[in-house]
Amino acid sequence: MIKVYPNPTHSHINIEFLDSDYNNIKIIFINTLGDAVLIEEYKSVVKGNILEIKVSALKKGLYTVNIIGNKIVYSKALLVQ
Repeated sequence: MIKVYPNPTHSHINIEFLDSDYNNIKIIFINTLGDAVLIEEYKSVVKGNILEIKVSALKKGLYTVNIIGNKIVYSKALLVQ
């Protein structure tokens, strides 16, 4: 299970990995036009880790956050205000 918060946000989001360890994680922020506007990559994430990602450089609007890695494909809508 993954939690993405706060939502909506202004400056950053936290991504919390609650149930498992993951390797080769890619976090992709997609705007409403379908463009990847921010990509973060991590070699490994351990159960209980919280990643803080700054999104203050993103324009206000709706984004899809895609988290892709071994054993996981996850998507969540995110509102940046």
